[in-house]
Amino acid sequence: MSLKSSLDAICDTALDAVVAVDTHGLIVGFNAQAEDLFGHSHDAVIGRPMSDLLVPERHRAGHNAGMKRFQETGERKLIGTKIETDALHRDGHDIPVELGLSTLQIGGELIFLSFLRDLTQRRLREGEIKTSRDKAEKANAAKSFVVSMVAHDMRNALGGVIGNLALLDRHRLTPDEKEIVDGVEDSAQSLKRLLSDTLDLARLEAGEIEVSPEPLLIRDFLADLSQAWQTRLAKANVTLSVDTADDAPRRVLLDGHRLRQVVANLISNATKYAPDCALALSLEPLGPEGLRITVADQGPGFSAAALETAFDPFIRPTGQASEGSGLGLAIVKTITGAMGGSIDLHSSPGRGSRVVVDFPGCRLGDESLPAPKVIADLGSLAVLLVEDNATNRLVAAKMLEKIGCDVTLCEDGLSGAETAENMGFDVIFMDIDLPKLNGKDAIRRIRAGDGPNAAAPIVAFTAFAIRAQREEILASGADTILTKPVSGPDDFAGALQTVLGGSHPPRSADPAETAPELVDLSRLNSLRHTLGPEDFQMLAVEFRSDLEGVLHHVTEPNRTDEALRKASHIAVSLTGTLGATRAQEAAARLNASVHGADATVTEASRRLFEMTLRETLAAFDTFMEAS
Repeated sequence: MSLKSSLDAICDTALDAVVAVDTHGLIVGFNAQAEDLFGHSHDAVIGRPMSDLLVPERHRAGHNAGMKRFQETGERKLIGTKIETDALHRDGHDIPVELGLSTLQIGGELIFLSFLRDLTQRRLREGEIKTSRDKAEKANAAKSFVVSMVAHDMRNALGGVIGNLALLDRHRLTPDEKEIVDGVEDSAQSLKRLLSDTLDLARLEAGEIEVSPEPLLIRDFLADLSQAWQTRLAKANVTLSVDTADDAPRRVLLDGHRLRQVVANLISNATKYAPDCALALSLEPLGPEGLRITVADQGPGFSAAALETAFDPFIRPTGQASEGSGLGLAIVKTITGAMGGSIDLHSSPGRGSRVVVDFPGCRLGDESLPAPKVIADLGSLAVLLVEDNATNRLVAAKMLEKIGCDVTLCEDGLSGAETAENMGFDVIFMDIDLPKLNGKDAIRRIRAGDGPNAAAPIVAFTAFAIRAQREEILASGADTILTKPVSGPDDFAGALQTVLGGSHPPRSADPAETAPELVDLSRLNSLRHTLGPEDFQMLAVEFRSDLEGVLHHVTEPNRTDEALRKASHIAVSLTGTLGATRAQEAAARLNASVHGADATVTEASRRLFEMTLRETLAAFDTFMEAS
């Protein structure tokens, strides 16, 4: 069979467009499908260079180089493969195509065969799917944001209801009046739980809650959790026992805050559906490396149909008389999955329920159980602290001095870099979001220069050290990250020991965690103990003054986005220092929205932050009045 006959047979029987080219790059075969695809007639292209007619100009150099490489070496790089690329239509527009290459040798002559399939419609469908997916994701994010906003507003209004009920002197009420008030309070508490669950779900769906595993003494953890629940369980006439297997892990790598949410939710759920019953919390090994936690009750159990939807949000088993939104298990499943675990529910009508939570591969060796924290005596280290907020400078400096450091202070990145270029320090603590020169650029300048601190240890000291930012911060030249808020001098000691060759790493977890209180009383008491009464009182005045200034900037009628950005950054740092986690979360959300959200989202974030900040200031004032 002749070359022409062979090409005609291939071209006539192929379903795709076929272009045949000889070893010189000239077209020798062009079927009807190729005519439809490229807009050229068969006779117009035969004998002409393929690259001039069918290859977009930006790809011609590569195409010609491949042909030349074949002519010189015989290398056939793409033969036998399929790729997606662009081809050139007669009218000059690009055509997305799937290209498959093969060769044909007849009578000693080698021919390259290109089989091409038009991907235009597929790309259009993919684009439509992507657009629809993007719209759905934006709608879901907007839904989660709106749910969070509405729940926050409702919870704060509800706080006023519960607070006023608590102020009532119920001893003066008649029995009927007391019953009415008790009913209102029970309903308010139920609504409060529903709103808290809704907020948790909104945060989880928005991907705002991160998991930060750390070594955890699991037996002590569960014992403490069980003890904390005893009062509430007693009111529901429920007993809780804790059973720990002899070979159960003692030390695991898990996020204690998230694990507490999981187990507490399971206990609460069991209490709702199995009142007046006994609960059993058990701890056992999962293979040689894992952990299994089980919560079992003796309640009415669930049907097979109920089990199928048990982990779906807002779905409750039919026939259940107890309160609940159906969010508890959905939240637990999401958090457990984020921690690398799995959850199963085993139940049948009349035989109780058993929830099994498994965490494979979380076990740590018992030979290195954590010792109590001890503030190290690090000697008289020369430390440069670069921090723009006066309150945070005061707190950090006092804590560093507490462990024996000699501290030099700078309040912006430019003065920090200049000071580091002219004075020698053992360690530098550098905030990241700084005026005049941001912390990352200040670190780069110090590292790039030939000053006395070019190789000195640098600790990034920041409230924005979430996972997405850590690599960038470390890439700028920081040796490690100490995340605000710090709990006390031992956190600074840990950072110093890390960069100076010690073994106690600083805490670097995402600070944006859900907290039930407006202010962390334990943190405030710890700060008062660390600083002493006089310095703490001065800190309190500075703290309130700074946050009043923030409040002024975010409520100013002529405020700008830049003013909101600066004010929210200051607030993230300040509120974190004193453990005002709700306000810190709201400030972080406002800061993020200013950097890219539309005006509606930014305004909603601003309103949420303003409301939360006012509540935080009131809670802080209450603490100070009681001190």
